[in-house]
Amino acid sequence: MDLQSEYDVIVVGAGVAGLAAATGSARAGAKTLVLDRSPEIALKVKGEVIKRDNTIVAEILRKPLPDCVIKGTSKRRRIFSPSCKKHMILAPRVASLVIDYRLLTHEIAKACVESGATLLLNTAITELMQNDSGEVCGIEGLSSNRSFNLRCKAVVGADGHSSFLREQAGLPAPNICAAYKVIVESADIPDSDMLEFFLLNNPAGALWIFPRADKSAECGMTIWEQTREAQGVDIADVWEKHRSEHPILNQRLRNASYTLTSVDKLVFGGLPDDFARPGLVLVGDAGGHVGAKGASGILTGMSMGYAAGQFLGAYASDNKAVVGDAAMRRCVEAMKNTSAWSLLQEEQKAGAMTRDFLFKILRTNEEIDNAWDAISEMAKSQ
Repeated sequence: MDLQSEYDVIVVGAGVAGLAAATGSARAGAKTLVLDRSPEIALKVKGEVIKRDNTIVAEILRKPLPDCVIKGTSKRRRIFSPSCKKHMILAPRVASLVIDYRLLTHEIAKACVESGATLLLNTAITELMQNDSGEVCGIEGLSSNRSFNLRCKAVVGADGHSSFLREQAGLPAPNICAAYKVIVESADIPDSDMLEFFLLNNPAGALWIFPRADKSAECGMTIWEQTREAQGVDIADVWEKHRSEHPILNQRLRNASYTLTSVDKLVFGGLPDDFARPGLVLVGDAGGHVGAKGASGILTGMSMGYAAGQFLGAYASDNKAVVGDAAMRRCVEAMKNTSAWSLLQEEQKAGAMTRDFLFKILRTNEEIDNAWDAISEMAKSQ
């Protein structure tokens, strides 16, 4: 594909947040390009649960979520204490859908391209271009081993938790935790409508099982504790140790086989205050737009990306200049005025409070078990 020398908006990263941003930008009338360094979109295993009553998916797809994307419905959550001696069952007001992340991403990619955006894979960004005023005004990169430089009025960084654009712009990084995710078949799933979470202590973290069918599930673990020792473990080995020794995980997965595995990082724990510069805004994992209670970030990333894309696309269509400081502040305000931003703030507060209570105040498994009734009441009130 031949690249043109100028675009209105360039989106870097073709995950759900980046594709949503490009869709919003193109629908606002902007000449939009979305790039990704991978040879295929949605290569990694991602969290696969979204709220059933969301509106952002249908808004972007311009149709209801296709049945082929939905793998199951979750109406309840079972959370075990680190000792597994205690557990609680929560029944959220709104059920969740267990989805196939890859199929969802491909549906969003179709909507993005149909809206007029150009999608280009196998493309790596090597430099952010800046004008004499220090505003981001384009990118340099490599596509099929050919170098290029493209000018634009705004860049949307959706290039994930280890965002190159964030590093280039000197923006702060969100909390990033070690994670391991797998898709399993032939698992022993007792309740197909129940998400299961198993809290871990020393280091603090969690295991999870999200059923996709009676015998299939998306599973994984993450370590929340931010010490160098905790984050430096071989998490695949730690997962296998838990699979063989954890009393409930072993029972669920003793006959299971993996069909997909992913060693990854997970954005977790709260919102950065600063995720924009003149000409550049970060969305999704790159911007830390992920729920602090363990939500997958699919919906919040899409919402933040779409809001940013709509604003920047409309601005670029009406103005010849790069999106300067004042206009980018208005873009950030448009993102913060969404219901997704309010949800992120609520989860940041609730998640931090719960983890501090569990692992800083109580500390030991025995203390957590003794306080489990109070913990359960606190969880039900959130």
